[in-house]
Amino acid sequence: MNKTHSPFGRSMARSLIAGVLVVTLASCHSWKPATVADIRTDKEDRNYGMRLYFPEGTVELREKWVLEYPLVVGEVARTTGQVQGEARPPLREGSTAPVQAFDLEKTQRVELLKSAGGKTAILSVGITLGVVVAIAAIIAATKSSCPFVYVDEGTGESLVGEGYPGAVFRSIQRDDLLALPIRGEGPLRVRLVNWAPETQYTDRLELALVDHAPAQRAVATTDARVLIVGSSQGPDRATDLEGVDWLAAVRAVDGYVWSTDLRRVSMLSRTPAREGLEASFAAPGGRPVLELHLKTTKWMEVVFARFFAMMGSRFDRIVKNANEEGGPEIRKWRRREGVDLRVEALRGGRWETVDYVQATGAVAMRDVAIPFPKDWPEDMPVEVRLSGGTGFWRVDAIALSTLMDERPHVRLLVPERAIGMDGSDQLAILAAADHRYNELAEYGDWLETSFSLPAVPPGVTRSVFLATNGYYNPHPPARPEPSLRKLKRIRDEEGALARYSVDFFRDVDSRSVARATARP
Repeated sequence: MNKTHSPFGRSMARSLIAGVLVVTLASCHSWKPATVADIRTDKEDRNYGMRLYFPEGTVELREKWVLEYPLVVGEVARTTGQVQGEARPPLREGSTAPVQAFDLEKTQRVELLKSAGGKTAILSVGITLGVVVAIAAIIAATKSSCPFVYVDEGTGESLVGEGYPGAVFRSIQRDDLLALPIRGEGPLRVRLVNWAPETQYTDRLELALVDHAPAQRAVATTDARVLIVGSSQGPDRATDLEGVDWLAAVRAVDGYVWSTDLRRVSMLSRTPAREGLEASFAAPGGRPVLELHLKTTKWMEVVFARFFAMMGSRFDRIVKNANEEGGPEIRKWRRREGVDLRVEALRGGRWETVDYVQATGAVAMRDVAIPFPKDWPEDMPVEVRLSGGTGFWRVDAIALSTLMDERPHVRLLVPERAIGMDGSDQLAILAAADHRYNELAEYGDWLETSFSLPAVPPGVTRSVFLATNGYYNPHPPARPEPSLRKLKRIRDEEGALARYSVDFFRDVDSRSVARATARP
């Protein structure tokens, strides 16, 4: 196959490392609970950012806030919900940040962002850079992913997600529906790009078009079906599995997410095999559909890179066997270890498994809908529980809607043009899931398809999904670290993958601290 070198490859590599840096910084500078009493008596340093939780939402204040008890006055970094503060003049000359005052006595919870200055800050940077270097090196050497999906309506490409994420062997090849944020008519170019050391096999590629009433919405399920739902409601309550309030984080799509704090978990005497959320909703008045805005973490990709590296010289043989057979066992293992997110609902005092959300990939948030069973009570409040492997999931929003149409009319649109990197016509290969594959075998390989979407009829709204079917195989690790005994333990012992994940994080973190403190 002829190769075309693209400067985008270098920019993607830089973006990847930057993304790891952001994730690592988030884990090094974490929000810690604080009491109003300690803030009032100046036991807490004002060089920390402050997060205030109110019934109406949350407020984050930058460091150097001022205490006028019971009010705290500071520069507002961000807000969620409908919190209203008292406007104040700027705290610093030349600053344009909005300054507001809030009543501490009305808060439900106060947290401080522990990111101190001076020597502590230098140590934090040392830790961060050490973790980044270690993680970035692992990702660069053995990252496992799936094809990145780009769309272009004539104004330039934008990244929208990943195709058939999690289908790492042929035995678990699967259909996937990815919602496309496009206007839904006219010319459209869709490009799949391989940005990982793996071979990606696309069996089928087309668009799914759904026209519906403007007041309704089309959503994709984890098993690649389309549902029509009505308006959604946020939860009345949302906590993590330890009972800590996360309602402000998950009641809206706003980038304020719940995820495992790996540093906190690494300090526990006993590693939790699963972490997650519980949420409560008012009675839906119809068949419930749970809607999630979420993604898997970059840390999961790091852990799986190490997982494949453990195979050592047996890598090729293990991957070959997994391609040929073992699909049901692999899916069962993924669910057991929280690679796939378990969704449960409370009925009759017992938690029932409703569905599993397959790994979504870490490049972008994805919307996933989970319909409840047909016999679910419509006039009762709904309680749900999400749980996945420790450190593997990020949840931005949880909502509940009602099902309007379980089998809407879906118009499938095949590409007008599908071209491989060597200029070959790929239309016939992508027409059906028949085990004839378009192969993206090397880093930077791409597949380009073009569509012409019909005009949207008057009075309706159109939703468009990219429908793909495929799988991918990682390439042999550049730096294998064979350990068949550890590999067997992860395969056979429930919770072993989460324990390995946390042990690995603890090891990388401790070595980074040692390197940072050893510097003159």
